[in-house]
Amino acid sequence: MQKPIRLSAAAGILVLLARPVVAQYPSKPITFIVPFSAGGESDLSGRILAQHAQKYLNNQPIVVVNRVGASGAIGSMAVKTAAPWPMPRAARCSTRKPASAA
Repeated sequence: MQKPIRLSAAAGILVLLARPVVAQYPSKPITFIVPFSAGGESDLSGRILAQHAQKYLNNQPIVVVNRVGASGAIGSMAVKTAAPWPMPRAARCSTRKPASAA
């Protein structure tokens, strides 16, 4: 019974410590790639999502970019090859094992 209480307390403390770092994130405008042409259902859904997500991301501008062609493959490749943006350490979440742990 004591173990779940201790784990909950530790998780709560970590969240409170990480909050100031995460509150400043993101610090640059976000590029949202839609892999289909402008004016279609996917484009409109992406723009509505970007508009509403902006409220929860410190009002950072979200730029919607349409990368059309090859049934979405060009846009998907643009996302895959995009440069990663630096994230604060407290905001990083990964379920993958580090290479040294393999």
